[in-house]
Parts: sequence; C-alpha cells; structure tokens
Amino acid sequence: YRNIDLGIFKTNLVEYIGIEKIFNPRMDGNMAGANIDIISKEHTGKPVFKVNLGSSVNSSIFNKNSFKMQYGPDYFGFNIVNKPSSGNTAYKFTTSWRDREVLTPINSSLGLEFGRTLNIGQVGKLNIFGYGGFSNDYYQFDNGISRTYPFPGYSTKDFIYSKTSYSTGTTGLVNMVYRINPNHRIKAVFNYINSTEQTLKNYKGHYVDVLNDRSEGFVLVRRAEYKMTNLLIGQLGGENKLNSKLSINWNIGANKMNSKRPDRMQNISRYEYKKQAYSFSNNSVGDNNRYFDNLDQLDFVGTAQADYTVNPKLKISLGVQGNNRQIDFAAIQY
Repeated sequence: YRNIDLGIFKTNLVEYIGIEKIFNPRMDGNMAGANIDIISKEHTGKPVFKVNLGSSVNSSIFNKNSFKMQYGPDYFGFNIVNKPSSGNTAYKFTTSWRDREVLTPINSSLGLEFGRTLNIGQVGKLNIFGYGGFSNDYYQFDNGISRTYPFPGYSTKDFIYSKTSYSTGTTGLVNMVYRINPNHRIKAVFNYINSTEQTLKNYKGHYVDVLNDRSEGFVLVRRAEYKMTNLLIGQLGGENKLNSKLSINWNIGANKMNSKRPDRMQNISRYEYKKQAYSFSNNSVGDNNRYFDNLDQLDFVGTAQADYTVNPKLKISLGVQGNNRQIDFAAIQY
C-alpha cells in the first residue's frame, strides 16, 4: 500500500518528518498522495547520556478480575512459536489452547539515549547518536454482545464476548554523521525495530451452525492472534558540493523485513446439557485450526540527485532512483 505506521518510530529518534506533496527530482515517479521523509536525530553539542523510565495503567483494564492472553508469546515480544517439524502425523504442538492470566497489566517503557562529537583532523567532525528502547501496552479490554441477524427476528449468532489486546515495541538506532569539511558530509544510519500485537477473543452463546437449539446447550468460540514484525534498516548517504555550481546528494540502503503470524488459533466447541460435556465442533474442518505464516522481504534501494545552478534565477535538478525487492511468503494451516 506504499504507506507505513509512523507509530513504530519513537519520537526520541526522530529529528523531524517531512511531508511533500509536490513532485521534485528526488522523489519516486509513481508517488501518490505524498512523500514522507523520516529524518533521524543527529547529535550536536556536548556529550549526552539519558535514561528514560515510564509507566502507566489503563483504568478500564487494571480493575478487571482477569486479563487473559494467548499461551506462548512472552512479555517482551521476542518468543517465536514454531510450527511442528514432523508434519501432521501426530499432535506435537508445544503451546496450549489454555489462556494465561496476566495478574498485573501495567504498561512500562525504558529508553537509553546517548550522543557524542569527535574531532577528526583540523576541520572534520564525527557526530554519533544512539538510542535503544522498549515499551509495552495492555491497551484494550472490551466486552459486550455480538449478534448476527440475516433477517429480522432470527439470529444465527448471539454471543457475549470479551476481547483483550497487548502490544510491544523494541527499537534500536545508531546515526553517525561525518562532516569531512564544509563541502562534504557522509551519513550512516542503522535502525532495528521489533513490534508485536496480540489479540484474544472469547465468545459464549448461540451459533446455529454448531448447535441449533438454544435449549440443548451453548457454544464457545475462541480466537487468538499473534503478529510479530522485525525490520532492519541500513543506509549510507552523502552530500557533496563539488564546486560553487554543482552539488550531488546520494543515498544507498538495504532493508530486511520479516513478518510472521506464529500459532494463530481458532477453537469452536459446544456444551450439551444432556451429556454434561464439551465436544469439538465438526461443522467444518476449519472450525478448529492453527495457522502459521512467514513473510521475508529484502530491499536494495538507491537514489541520487544532482543540482546545477546556472545563475541566481535558474537551477537544474536531475534525480534517479532504483529499488530491487525480493519477497518470499509461506503459510500452513493445521
């Protein structure tokens, strides 16, 4: 979709964000809507070292008796749940269908920031800026009623439900700017981002496809989703003023992204009053399933722009940009 969630970039590592809606030589030729330029923070001045600590509580969540999440993903968002390696000849999943209870759903954040300037030679300066941070967010506890009416007076689904959500974000950045002299500057940026999203939904009530008669019992539907995304960015660029009329700006980069949904679960069961027991729904083979997918993407990008000043009233700009992208996707459902 040619867009990105800007929320994954912490404000501590962003100098500014430029939004351009007018075509210019250094932008994509197929730009639509706007071009967003995220400029990472550059250190200047005296050495600095900062530690940021934060905590918060969502009152709509903390006073609940039970905040439940999926079994498997961990607090920091780095635990990877792998699919069984032995195929489907036996049930060898290591994670449970059981929900795990979070006793203290408290949000927290930690950030470390440092910067220093080193003198190189008589006029050269190397500015180094670094940031590392982690944050988590128990951001949703929702419950209510969910009903489906294909026509008035008849419902195929009638549930009371609960929904809980949890997210994590880990970011690391190193930004180095080497000012060789007033006419030449080189910049290197390395950025790592890990983000996860968990959502657990539980429904209880009537589902006509699983148990037609409400007086016979009730239906339970459980769906657990976990998405994990890793992004590694490396860029090298320069600004070079060759003479009083000609200057060149260039940038090359390699970006590696991995996104996966490890162990997405769906379980539908029914409780029958006569049998006083639960049983799996067998209305469809997909009623009870586990799903794994993995997306790997590798990008090599490069851009260059030359500006030539003919006279104080006329400047000619020429830009070129290239992008090579490799994508590999695989998914399996049990």
